[in-house]
Amino acid sequence: MLSGLYLDVSGGTASSGTNVQIYTGNKTASQKWKFELLSNGYYVIRSALSDSLALAVQSNYTSDRSNVCIRSIGNSNTNVPDYALWKVTDNGDCTLRISSKCSGDTKYLDCNNGGSSSGTNVIQYTYNGDMNMRWMIERDDESEKHIGIMGTCIDGNGHMDWEGSTKYDTEFRAAIDV
Repeated sequence: MLSGLYLDVSGGTASSGTNVQIYTGNKTASQKWKFELLSNGYYVIRSALSDSLALAVQSNYTSDRSNVCIRSIGNSNTNVPDYALWKVTDNGDCTLRISSKCSGDTKYLDCNNGGSSSGTNVIQYTYNGDMNMRWMIERDDESEKHIGIMGTCIDGNGHMDWEGSTKYDTEFRAAIDV
């Protein structure tokens, strides 16, 4: 059953270090994201609150349960720090895993303690196959640029909206339609 929760910048605060959680959908910029694919195969996931803020692992930590927040990385995609780079991997079942480069791609976006309630903190954790580490793409009906990634959190699902395009836009949208 879908929980209706979205990947969310806590309080909609557009400042570096603000926590990221799953939260009840409110269609605000705090729940919208733009994926930018870099030539190295990693994505910068920018917050719609500001082009200079990106999804990041706090303090470049590499351990399980390291906090996920937004960090200021500037507007350029040159010299993006590892803590703000993410790899997206297809699970083959219409779900994705999102791993952090700073962990050597061994830690993935996760809902703390498998939580599925509004306000649950988002962390990185070693992939263990649990549903709370799987994310699905979801289209935002308000704009063709907004695409979501819905995460399943053991007892429910959360969402992460995506605003933007990739050089593989045709293939990406075909995958969404499937």
